Amino acid sequence: MKLITKTTELTTSECRKVVKYTVKWCQENIGINNRRKSDFGFSVRQQGKNEENEKLMGLFNHKTNKLIIYKQHNKTVKDLIQTTIHEYTHYLQPIDKYYGQYAKKYDYKLHPMEIEARINETSYYKKAWKFVNENR
Repeated sequence: MKLITKTTELTTSECRKVVKYTVKWCQENIGINNRRKSDFGFSVRQQGKNEENEKLMGLFNHKTNKLIIYKQHNKTVKDLIQTTIHEYTHYLQPIDKYYGQYAKKYDYKLHPMEIEARINETSYYKKAWKFVNENR
């Protein structure tokens, strides 16, 4: 498996392993949210859409404390890793407290929490990939 491997060439179980080890890397290197550490989890699903019917690559559900990664919308292993890091960043943020307030002031591209998540996904994916590749 390589970063450019298409997710269509992987089973859902293989994608789950990539996400699992990316989450583990995040926990060890980015941190754990002490307000949310109980019952944290993730799942890999085939596809998902938001209220505007846009295809989602992933999401963090702050009510259930779960990351959801959508295999079909992440075209490569690199996408899976970056999306997992992006959503994990939201797990660390005070989403329930501030996300909605910022969403009223900023569109998605300028939303401060989204900017931080995009910075993390591009900054960390190579290090996370190394960990994933060594452990899968």
